[in-house]
Amino acid sequence: MTQMPPLPSAGPSVGGSGSRGIPGWALALIIGGAVLVVICVIALLVAILMPSLSRAKQLAMTTICQTNLQTIHSGMRMYLAEHDALPPDVDTLVRLNLVSPQALQCRGPGDGPPGRYCVHFPAGEPEKIDGRTLVACDLKGNHPDGMRNVLGYGGRGGYMDSRQFQAELQHPRNAEFAKALREKEGP
Repeated sequence: MTQMPPLPSAGPSVGGSGSRGIPGWALALIIGGAVLVVICVIALLVAILMPSLSRAKQLAMTTICQTNLQTIHSGMRMYLAEHDALPPDVDTLVRLNLVSPQALQCRGPGDGPPGRYCVHFPAGEPEKIDGRTLVACDLKGNHPDGMRNVLGYGGRGGYMDSRQFQAELQHPRNAEFAKALREKEGP
């Protein structure tokens, strides 16, 4: 029986000399292709997850804002319990350590400087004030989506779009607050 001579190789082969393994250049192509597939899968996952991460960040900032407004409400209620009247302004709550200065800053703009709130306590007898009367809100531009966190006298907060917010400002119970907001934000 005659033996056939080995086939010529185009380059070094995997599996040792003289074996019929995969040539080195072919193995490099296979590994390179696999790496490209992995990179494409990672890029695809990043593209899918980025909007979700952005939305999660916005929700976290909204929650922080709402917590700050609830802190202002708690300070207002503590002042009311001690003095049988509403505080003259939010600076009084800070001066009496009922509210920390950090609670007056909204981190809504992202990495920019902190935004502020408009805080205005209504005049009149506290027990006769409608709980839906606005006492605090984000200033315009605190949140990139144009929404605003708001706080009512009764402690109820919310996140309103521009249309809802403007409708709430038009209500007669919010006339004082609307005036204070215009003075703080401008027209």
